Amino acid sequence: MAEKTAVEITPALTDDGEIALVTWQQTAGPAVELSADTGTTVSFTTPAVTETTTLTFALGVADDDDEVADIELNVVVEPNMVALTLTGQVIGVDFSGSTAVLSGAVEPVNAEVDEAGAFNFDFELDDDLLNNVVSVQISATDNNRLTYSAVYSGFSQPEPETGVSFADKVVSQDLNATLADGSNTVSVSAVSTALYALLVAANEGEVPANIEQLVFVEKTLDADELTEAAAVVKILTEYPDIALPEGVTDITALLVNVEAYNTIVEEIEAEQPGLIANTVVEIIEDPELTPPVTADAIAPVYYQTFAAAPGFLSRSGEQWQFNADRSGSRSNRFGGADFNWSVDEFGDITVIYTDGLRVTSFLGVAVGVGGLTQEQVNWLQADGYYQVQAEIITTRSVLNRIGTGQQIDSFNIESETLTQVLPIQTSQGLVDPTGVTRVSNGNYLMRKQVSEQYAFNEAEMPGIWAITSYYELEFFNGTRNDFYLDRLQFATDGSGLGLDSARTFNWQVNDGLLNVQFSDDTELEARIIDASGSEYQIVTITKDNADNVIAAQADYGFKVQADLQLDWITGDEHYWQTMINSWSKPSWDSGRLLFCSGDPLCEDPYSYTAVFGWQLLPEGSGSQVSKWFDNPTLPPAFEPNFDSLTWTEQGDAGLSLQYGIQQRNWTLLKVEDGILGTRIYVKEQASYPDGLFIGNRIGMYEQIPVSYWNDSAPESMAEALTSSAKSKLKNRTVVNPTVNNTDTN
Repeated sequence: MAEKTAVEITPALTDDGEIALVTWQQTAGPAVELSADTGTTVSFTTPAVTETTTLTFALGVADDDDEVADIELNVVVEPNMVALTLTGQVIGVDFSGSTAVLSGAVEPVNAEVDEAGAFNFDFELDDDLLNNVVSVQISATDNNRLTYSAVYSGFSQPEPETGVSFADKVVSQDLNATLADGSNTVSVSAVSTALYALLVAANEGEVPANIEQLVFVEKTLDADELTEAAAVVKILTEYPDIALPEGVTDITALLVNVEAYNTIVEEIEAEQPGLIANTVVEIIEDPELTPPVTADAIAPVYYQTFAAAPGFLSRSGEQWQFNADRSGSRSNRFGGADFNWSVDEFGDITVIYTDGLRVTSFLGVAVGVGGLTQEQVNWLQADGYYQVQAEIITTRSVLNRIGTGQQIDSFNIESETLTQVLPIQTSQGLVDPTGVTRVSNGNYLMRKQVSEQYAFNEAEMPGIWAITSYYELEFFNGTRNDFYLDRLQFATDGSGLGLDSARTFNWQVNDGLLNVQFSDDTELEARIIDASGSEYQIVTITKDNADNVIAAQADYGFKVQADLQLDWITGDEHYWQTMINSWSKPSWDSGRLLFCSGDPLCEDPYSYTAVFGWQLLPEGSGSQVSKWFDNPTLPPAFEPNFDSLTWTEQGDAGLSLQYGIQQRNWTLLKVEDGILGTRIYVKEQASYPDGLFIGNRIGMYEQIPVSYWNDSAPESMAEALTSSAKSKLKNRTVVNPTVNNTDTN
């Protein structure tokens, strides 16, 4: 009997008299809902199953003479299997005559790679498991070390077709995708092998089982790691004399083993400096390894994002919108810019900005900044100028897609910017430099899909939400417009109030998009693009009353918990450690919060040090816990700075910290279990006696031991600084991180 099918069962029962009563009880198998528990006939719907499954029922039969018989009835349920075909192509290396192996179906499936590098799998999947992820591995017949891999997800059932070759189908198409005709195709290359290895390494050594797991894991990937891992695959393929580390049998296994990978990267860089960086360029420029993207394959909207550590969401980022008429726009916290876009024969997306993407910045006075000459620097410094206001204008961008994932693609983005210092009249003359054009490029993650499960729901909106929005605040040195936290109180009648900005608003939700019309004539559009528990990554776009984009930003957001209370006291062995800047992947090493973010061994004296927080003791005393630049100690012998403070509670869910001439105020928003300890979210602001210096923002803290940094450090930092110990770090080595710049006057 097929799964998910309505069935009616009437057992054949005989008696020398009459059947008086029949009772039914299920005793084995997945539970089903019976139409009745008595009667000679029952109906139910067979459950969804992934393998042959037996349902067992106990029937109690009584006749008119009160004689009773017990009968066992078995119903065998068969899964609905879907016949599928996955067609593949090996790119960039000769695997002809080798065997390709597909894993993730009911049983492993083998296929031979032909002289053109093509292969074909025919197999079955349960119709409820079409979101499964399968993997493909190919090892060269005469060289087992040469093993390439790929993952595939998103199956569809192919439509019957005749007279169409595989080569015809994949021209100018994304090889790792379900094509328009319903067929499933996968490419196996250095890039796919790198992506496979990074996914497996991030998923505790296993291929993600389904799309849900795949989506969760791929947002932790780093675009630089992906491109360099692909370069290492290509190098080891082209340089067979480079020996793999002891105990590693093939290239795919090397990439999954981060320690072994770091070892080989060190060896390659030592023997041939620059080879990895040059190979990355070759991959980006190779139309086979990075297949040309076509205009119809470009997502209407991309959200530029960054690799997040497990348990965190990405912050910051930009929105790119590509319209079908070849117009578009790019928005970030500094504003928005319209552009026109085109795709060339190599699949490069060229973006030309209509009036430039403009950012105002204050830069230090130095020769070369914005084209400043030595004479101009002398004039400025003589008049007491040590910063200059500059406009940084992006005029052109070129996007080259390196790899594609389920919801996130990786792109290499080259941008051309003009840095123009605004004219300044000094006592010795007008400083008006010519400006500097800079070409920069880097590798970025671009979210191309937003899951339908991530959406605002009108019924869930009433209450208070912590969402950043764009408004004006008064600081000690003047007013400033930017994104600040505004606790938005949503009423059921579609009205609302910004508790921090004092703006009234009207709101509505359409197709999961939150629209807020503020009383200051600005409009906020908010979309959830990712989630972790009850916390969301929200892209907010602020527009003026003429529908022009003022600014856009991706940041945390969530519904504020009601009736919160907290014992703020940490005791002298713990403190509240800030976590709001520790969301990024480089901040962690295999579950360990790094003392020096992005620098596991603290080799760079200017590394950002994560240590910062607040120790709160009874009776309103405590300390700011930190590491200042003049503190030379490092784990495992780190001695934090303790600077005294006083604190007072403000109502049930507020706190005021006083340290020196500074004051920091907290309002509790949410409490939950964190990664290292109890995690709290607060509305946070800080001020001097004459005004704010930190505007309203979301603060995130976890209560951790003061000894955490020493307890979690390598046993000997001196040993850790040796070359052999570096390779043992859990973080993957990146030789050539984003961004490279070239200046031209």
